Amino acid sequence: MRAAILDDGQDELVLTAIEHEKPQGREILVRTEAVGLCHSDLHFLDGVLKRARPLLLGHEAVGIVEAVGDEVGTITVGDRVVTCLVMGCGSCGR
Repeated sequence: MRAAILDDGQDELVLTAIEHEKPQGREILVRTEAVGLCHSDLHFLDGVLKRARPLLLGHEAVGIVEAVGDEVGTITVGDRVVTCLVMGCGSCGR
Protein backbone atom coordinates (compact mmCIF):
# COMPACT_ATOMS: atom_id res chain seq x y z
CA MET A 1 0.00 0.00 0.00
CA ARG A 2 0.97 3.64 -0.29
CA ALA A 3 0.50 6.56 2.07
CA ALA A 4 0.89 10.32 1.80
CA ILE A 5 3.40 11.13 4.54
CA LEU A 6 4.70 14.42 5.96
CA ASP A 7 8.28 13.89 7.16
CA ASP A 8 10.98 16.03 8.81
CA GLY A 9 12.16 18.90 6.64
CA GLN A 10 9.19 18.61 4.27
CA ASP A 11 6.38 21.08 3.72
CA GLU A 12 4.36 18.84 1.42
CA LEU A 13 3.05 15.27 1.47
CA VAL A 14 5.13 12.56 -0.23
CA LEU A 15 3.49 9.40 -1.58
CA THR A 16 5.41 6.52 0.03
CA ALA A 17 5.15 2.72 -0.21
CA ILE A 18 4.47 1.17 3.20
CA GLU A 19 4.23 -2.40 4.48
CA HIS A 20 1.63 -3.73 6.90
CA GLU A 21 1.69 -6.68 9.23
CA LYS A 22 -1.32 -8.99 9.44
CA PRO A 23 -3.97 -7.48 11.75
CA GLN A 24 -3.95 -8.89 15.28
CA GLY A 25 -6.76 -9.13 17.85
CA ARG A 26 -9.33 -6.39 17.23
CA GLU A 27 -7.37 -4.67 14.43
CA ILE A 28 -8.54 -4.36 10.83
CA LEU A 29 -6.62 -3.43 7.68
CA VAL A 30 -8.45 -1.00 5.39
CA ARG A 31 -7.43 -0.09 1.84
CA THR A 32 -8.33 3.59 1.70
CA GLU A 33 -10.33 4.66 -1.36
CA ALA A 34 -10.79 8.33 -0.45
CA VAL A 35 -9.62 10.59 2.34
CA GLY A 36 -10.38 14.14 3.34
CA LEU A 37 -7.89 16.63 4.71
CA CYS A 38 -9.60 18.88 7.22
CA HIS A 39 -8.39 22.14 8.68
CA SER A 40 -6.44 20.46 11.49
CA ASP A 41 -4.48 18.50 8.85
CA LEU A 42 -3.70 21.77 7.06
CA HIS A 43 -2.39 23.21 10.35
CA PHE A 44 0.16 20.37 10.51
CA LEU A 45 1.23 21.22 6.95
CA ASP A 46 1.63 24.94 7.67
CA GLY A 47 3.33 24.37 11.05
CA VAL A 48 0.60 25.85 13.29
CA LEU A 49 0.14 22.45 14.99
CA LYS A 50 3.20 20.43 15.97
CA ARG A 51 3.51 16.66 16.34
CA ALA A 52 6.44 14.27 15.94
CA ARG A 53 7.07 13.34 12.32
CA PRO A 54 6.65 11.36 10.14
CA LEU A 55 2.92 12.11 10.06
CA LEU A 56 0.20 10.35 8.12
CA LEU A 57 -2.49 12.99 7.62
CA GLY A 58 -6.16 12.51 6.80
CA HIS A 59 -8.22 10.99 9.59
CA GLU A 60 -11.56 11.03 7.75
CA ALA A 61 -11.58 8.23 5.18
CA VAL A 62 -13.57 5.54 3.39
CA GLY A 63 -12.21 2.21 2.23
CA ILE A 64 -12.57 -1.55 1.90
CA VAL A 65 -11.59 -4.01 4.65
CA GLU A 66 -8.75 -6.21 3.38
CA ALA A 67 -8.00 -8.24 6.53
CA VAL A 68 -9.28 -8.62 10.10
CA GLY A 69 -7.75 -9.82 13.37
CA ASP A 70 -9.02 -12.98 15.05
CA GLU A 71 -11.06 -11.05 17.67
CA VAL A 72 -13.08 -9.01 15.13
CA GLY A 73 -16.68 -10.20 15.04
CA THR A 74 -18.90 -7.76 13.14
CA ILE A 75 -16.66 -6.53 10.32
CA THR A 76 -15.62 -8.83 7.49
CA VAL A 77 -13.23 -8.70 4.55
CA GLY A 78 -14.86 -6.78 1.69
CA ASP A 79 -16.94 -4.49 3.92
CA ARG A 80 -16.88 -0.78 3.04
CA VAL A 81 -16.10 1.28 6.15
CA VAL A 82 -15.84 4.92 7.14
CA THR A 83 -13.21 6.11 9.61
CA CYS A 84 -12.91 9.14 11.83
CA LEU A 85 -9.68 8.62 13.72
CA VAL A 86 -8.99 11.15 16.45
CA MET A 87 -5.85 11.10 18.57
CA GLY A 88 -6.36 12.51 22.03
CA CYS A 89 -3.77 14.30 24.09
CA GLY A 90 -3.31 11.28 26.37
CA SER A 91 -3.35 13.53 29.43
CA CYS A 92 -7.01 13.97 30.30
CA GLY A 93 -9.76 11.44 31.03
CA ARG A 94 -11.91 12.35 28.03
